Amino acid sequence: MKIAVFLDNDGMTLPFGESGTVELYDNTSDGWYCANCIPFKPDRTMDLGLLRRYIHKTASQLDGCKVFVVKKTRGIFKAILEEELGINVRTFDGSPLESLDQIREQWEQEIIANAAVSACSQPRKTHRRCCSGT
Repeated sequence: MKIAVFLDNDGMTLPFGESGTVELYDNTSDGWYCANCIPFKPDRTMDLGLLRRYIHKTASQLDGCKVFVVKKTRGIFKAILEEELGINVRTFDGSPLESLDQIREQWEQEIIANAAVSACSQPRKTHRRCCSGT
């Protein structure tokens, strides 16, 4: 599983809208390793269309990433990543690198819980008993 983290130069998470580096981590049997580093420097003067394209371009380099970790979420960034790109946004304050296993486990538990809720909310056929005694 791949997790992207948005970091400053000191390895601390940044909120959306800041300039920093998106580091893509992948998990192997030997642990987590950095698979890619992507500069992320959104310009505050970008209009909505340009910002959307910029986020899509950055996300296209995340190679199947399912989770994006930031310090704080902001509306448009979170909406584009989650609604348009299917990448779950998680908040973490500090250096998340020692907590990637915990972040992955929380995401997996949420997926399982959402699947259970979805299965329970599916319409069910009602069946009449064939031997109701009448």
